[in-house]
Amino acid sequence: MNPALKTLNDLEKYDLSTLEFDSHLLRKIHKLWSIPIHNFTASDLRILIGQNIALKYLIPFALNILDKDPFVEADFYEGDLLESVSKCELHFWIENPQLKLHLKNIIDQNITEINARKLDRQSRIVM
Repeated sequence: MNPALKTLNDLEKYDLSTLEFDSHLLRKIHKLWSIPIHNFTASDLRILIGQNIALKYLIPFALNILDKDPFVEADFYEGDLLESVSKCELHFWIENPQLKLHLKNIIDQNITEINARKLDRQSRIVM
């Protein structure tokens, strides 16, 4: 079955119901845990990817969004999803070279605009 049709609760098998949610971020993550991935917004993806949560499921979904609009504004500014994806844990990219190549292609195809917009260059993707 397509992972995008499942929830993070289904995929990660990690029970969040026992955690105390005393911050806005943790409450948001808890809420997202029970929503099918295909219903996530760019903002939802930026939040979860920024916390390095469930990257193997979320990065492919985010890359599909970035293929259509690399400068999608998730919350803060145009390109914040692209920036969040490019800054996820280095070991994820080492373990997923096809996804790394996919992101590199998105960046390469839009490098002039990325430079013009002065997006953060702390990407963990080696060009």
